Amino acid sequence: MGQASKRLAHLFEKWWQGDRLAGSLDAINPGRLDLPHWLAHVSANHAYVLQAHTVKWKLAPAVETVWADPLLLEMAIANLLENACKYSAPHSVVHIETHARPGQVGIAVVDQGVGIAPQDQEAVFDAFFRVAPESALMGMGL
Repeated sequence: MGQASKRLAHLFEKWWQGDRLAGSLDAINPGRLDLPHWLAHVSANHAYVLQAHTVKWKLAPAVETVWADPLLLEMAIANLLENACKYSAPHSVVHIETHARPGQVGIAVVDQGVGIAPQDQEAVFDAFFRVAPESALMGMGL
């Protein structure tokens, strides 16, 4: 029951944050983040999602701090973590990685899941699109 309550609260938070972002770019509150520490905190906050998987870290040494809105970035990372776990076999590995490029930082969540069919890949960025809406797996899409 605790897990279900956390999930419901998280879904509401995702909906609220998405609505906030759609309203105005003024709603973005960027700040300086210690990325390795912040990612560890986010993964700990979402341990209930990751509990059936092994998490492996590959953090680029050059990536230490970023300028981002921590709530919105957590919303994006949480969505990736949830999908990685939801669509991968239990006890499979989920990788959390950072990458550095000149002037850019990348964060990747890499899983061993089934992937997204080519015909659905563009649509996954449409609001609330789900590859299989009739699926028993819960979710709201992006």
